[in-house]
Amino acid sequence: MTILVAVPRRSTVRSSTDARVALAEFLFDEVLTVMREVGLEPVVLDRCPDESTGFAAVVLPGGGDIDPDRYGGRHVPHLYDVNPEQDELDFAFASYAVMSGLPVLGICRGFQILNVLHGGTLVEHLEPTGVEHYDSAALATSVITARLSWHNVRVAEGTRLFQEFGHGDPVVASGHHQGIATLGSGLIASAHAPDGLIEAFEDPSGRVLGVQWHPELTAEGPTRPAPFLALARAVESTADRVG
Repeated sequence: MTILVAVPRRSTVRSSTDARVALAEFLFDEVLTVMREVGLEPVVLDRCPDESTGFAAVVLPGGGDIDPDRYGGRHVPHLYDVNPEQDELDFAFASYAVMSGLPVLGICRGFQILNVLHGGTLVEHLEPTGVEHYDSAALATSVITARLSWHNVRVAEGTRLFQEFGHGDPVVASGHHQGIATLGSGLIASAHAPDGLIEAFEDPSGRVLGVQWHPELTAEGPTRPAPFLALARAVESTADRVG
């Protein structure tokens, strides 16, 4: 059975010289690749579907920063690629998934979209800690070869992610200069970075899952497919309950 998954199209111009934008576009394509590797068929759309379209799930990929006005935040100088059109599309997809009871996976920006949708807030720019969540040198340049950083996260036992990893301390690819300030209502933190920043969450139903890192960048091991496999299992669980 083909599992159709709705994915909102990126509206950023691919010719942008901002390294972060170029990297986000590359990672978007990688997300689609991993989805197909685990048996999910992505359908990229430029408008939000409705309940009659037959989608089994939604994936919200990475990208630029959310307009701070959406969560009562500040417009700080470090913001990049703030795009009201993209915000409208991504929030519409997120709302569609939650209201329809469809499993949804948010990655990096998508993770933050889901948190804000649930009433949570974001840190507009992370101050340095013992964990490098983003490449601060690359952030200050427009070099296309900007790279991500790598660090461990602690995944809580008993969560959907832990079931897929089989252990609780994976190394992940990180490229976010923002993070969760307050967790959205109804969400449960399921992974943290060593500095305490929330790196993943889910809801009690198991249908909402978000990861702050980029699993699609990992070439080998369980870190690459784990969140996508968790989404696929959520689709199966939802189908079993409906059936």
